Amino acid sequence: MWAIPQSGWTKEGPALWPHGENAVSAVCWSPLGDLLITASRDGTAAVINVKLGSVVARLDGHLGEVTAIAVAPNGEYCATASADGTAREWSLPSGAPLRAH
Repeated sequence: MWAIPQSGWTKEGPALWPHGENAVSAVCWSPLGDLLITASRDGTAAVINVKLGSVVARLDGHLGEVTAIAVAPNGEYCATASADGTAREWSLPSGAPLRAH
């Protein structure tokens, strides 16, 4: 389990929410529970280290809404799928792009 800081995650609080006003379209936890990967209608995804309370990577490259996220069982990479018809693989936690399909 994880806890929201008492100050809350607001625009005035920790710089945790990476998608601004855009709606979240998918979320996925890493197997160890320390990373939360979020996706947005703006075509981006983000890797949030919930233990540190910070965004550690932005996953940019899709041209349409990111509709799905999956994390490998070993937690070393994730895949995102988009309404643009592409899937992308990313290294975790760095967010380095690995390949696009």
